[in-house]
Amino acid sequence: MKKKIWLGIVFVFGSILVVFFIYWFSQRLVEQKEQEKMNEIKEQFSPSVKTLAQKKLYRKENDQYVEIGTVSEGVFLPLEEMEINDLEDTFFKIFDTDYYIDYKDLEKTSPQSDNSLQNFVSTKIVTTTKTKLYQQDKLAFSLNESLSFDVLLQIGNTYYVKFLGNIYSLNGDLSIQEKKEVTTLEKLSAFTFSDDISKEKVAEVLSILQEEGYSSITSSDFMHWIKQEGTLSPKNILFLGSEEQKEEFQELFSTYSYTLETDIDVSFQEGQQQLQVGDTTYFYYTITKDTSKERVLEMLNGIKQIENPIQEVAVLNYHFFYDPQLGQCNESICTSIENFRSQLDYLKENNFKVLTMREFNDWMDGKIDFDQRSVLITIDDGAAGTFDLLPAILEEYQMPATLFLISGWWPISRYQSSSYLEIESHGHDLHDNHYCVNGHCGYKTLLLSKEELKADLKTSIETIGSDLAFCYPFYQTNTNLIEAVKESGFSLAFAGGNKKATRKSNKYYIPRYIIYKNTSLASFKNMVN
Repeated sequence: MKKKIWLGIVFVFGSILVVFFIYWFSQRLVEQKEQEKMNEIKEQFSPSVKTLAQKKLYRKENDQYVEIGTVSEGVFLPLEEMEINDLEDTFFKIFDTDYYIDYKDLEKTSPQSDNSLQNFVSTKIVTTTKTKLYQQDKLAFSLNESLSFDVLLQIGNTYYVKFLGNIYSLNGDLSIQEKKEVTTLEKLSAFTFSDDISKEKVAEVLSILQEEGYSSITSSDFMHWIKQEGTLSPKNILFLGSEEQKEEFQELFSTYSYTLETDIDVSFQEGQQQLQVGDTTYFYYTITKDTSKERVLEMLNGIKQIENPIQEVAVLNYHFFYDPQLGQCNESICTSIENFRSQLDYLKENNFKVLTMREFNDWMDGKIDFDQRSVLITIDDGAAGTFDLLPAILEEYQMPATLFLISGWWPISRYQSSSYLEIESHGHDLHDNHYCVNGHCGYKTLLLSKEELKADLKTSIETIGSDLAFCYPFYQTNTNLIEAVKESGFSLAFAGGNKKATRKSNKYYIPRYIIYKNTSLASFKNMVN
């Protein structure tokens, strides 16, 4: 009897264990399947996905997902970040919308964004009745609701808009609304570079344009704009170049986030004017190794046509500057800072244009005109006052001047505290009027051979970093020196002469007015007027 009781107890207990095990095992299977399902859902999620089949789009209303349209196969979608914590998280929210899509038939991708129309500004809003968006003539989205979009481009009756980071087209039953007070590009400057331009000069120009906040457009952008199919934002430019230039400057342009266009459907020609919508003849500005920053800025804003350009420029020649409160200067070619300020005040108050050396060079070459009376300020040597007094005054008046530096006597770093003070060549070690060789004594520049002169000029160019302009020491020159200056690559050379420069002046013997300690303001006015 006891044996039967014990057997019954064992049977009951064993049955309970079997039932418990079966329940535990079945729960484990359920949990495992749920986990597999959760992993499957998680595996499908990515911040950017592509549809692998046509899928339905939903909107969430009262905790229910209501179908509102479809998205086609092969469409990229950005998704909002989400944490998947249970099996009900089977719908993913599309970024920056209230649309949802289920987790199936999605492929993870890297983020996709079409920036092809990024330079265009919208002047119209298009509103749909029911929305059908196309990508390359293939239906991408079909939505049973009205939506509004900013129009970036209109070609015929087709409108191009941006949706979820990409460009789509739409047409059909649409209503159009014009935007008010939208700032758009009215005139466009196109640029090309001369064949002999250096990478350093290109980098300088790109840096100027970047500082001014300009972006570059593509040839496709240009064609849409000129045909009035789209409106560009205000600060845009077009770069044109050869295939060789594109290869040479590709990395440089990429660094500054600009593009150089080599293939365009219309012909351009060199000219001094901007482009505007409706033009049928197209011009570009040419940037050379000698184009100044001021000239680039004029090109950006459109070089105005001058009816009565100036015919002559007064080139002023200073040497030393001094402050009488700190000490005296006994040289006749000294100028007190009081007198210098009075002269600059006169130029400023009477609307004179003070030229840079590059502007003067371009004016001499007939590449640029001015309608203001103009002067060029030059300083010789680099001695008293030119490194400690002059820079601050130029900064104060925001007027440029050129120092012809004897580069072998003083380091160029002494004169670089002002962006308004340009440095050009006065020779490296040519400034000697008591030089003796082979029993002859006198001006060193007149006693050296052409090769010796070119060697000195080469050192000067390398030291100051420019071969634009040279100034003859003591105003002395001869055929030998002039040939050395030309063969060294200088575009201009200055002497004395006390008269104005004209375009007929010899570019290698440009006259200047010498400013003395006793030069009165009345005399100064006569020089510049």
